[in-house]
Parts: sequence; structure tokens; C-alpha cells
Amino acid sequence: MESIDLGLRGSENGEAAWFVKETPDHEILVLRHLFTFSVCTFPRGHAFPNWYEDRWCYSTIAKAQAAAEAWDGVKGTDPPGDWIRHVPSMRPGPGARRG
Repeated sequence: MESIDLGLRGSENGEAAWFVKETPDHEILVLRHLFTFSVCTFPRGHAFPNWYEDRWCYSTIAKAQAAAEAWDGVKGTDPPGDWIRHVPSMRPGPGARRG
């Protein structure tokens, strides 16, 4: 599936998000945060940026964008790549520093 680029979405508090694609259940966006970027799933027809279903943090926008584009978005699965943390569960990912 090719990603659809609808460009930058913004909010009043300075957050920014890039729409990547839709799946049957949700929309997949890449969000910018202070120190990381994340791949987030939102219910279809959501009122951004009120809340997300799931969120995985990445160290760079390139890693987050690549993961969002490659991921099929199936519920209960993680996106590919070296994500750092799954935020709702605080589970460390393959890109987390261990030690």
C-alpha cells in the first residue's frame, strides 16, 4: 500500500504530525515530540490531537516515517524498526538502550 501524504498537521500547542496512511481500523501518523518522533494510531475520523490508540517512539523522523510506511497497522502488532518504547505499556523496544 502506498502512503498518502496529506502534509503537516498542526495544533495550537505547537505539536506537529504527518499523516502517513489509513488502515481499515485507524489512521497512522508520525508525531514530533521534544526529543523523539513517534508512530501513532488514531481512530478513523479522530479529532487530532486529542488522543491516540497506540504510540511507539523512535529516535529520528526518518526511522518513524519508514516504520509507519512499512507497517500494515494490524492491531496487536508492533511497527517495524528500532522503536524505543511503546508508550501506553512503557515496554522497551528493540532500539532501547539496555544496560
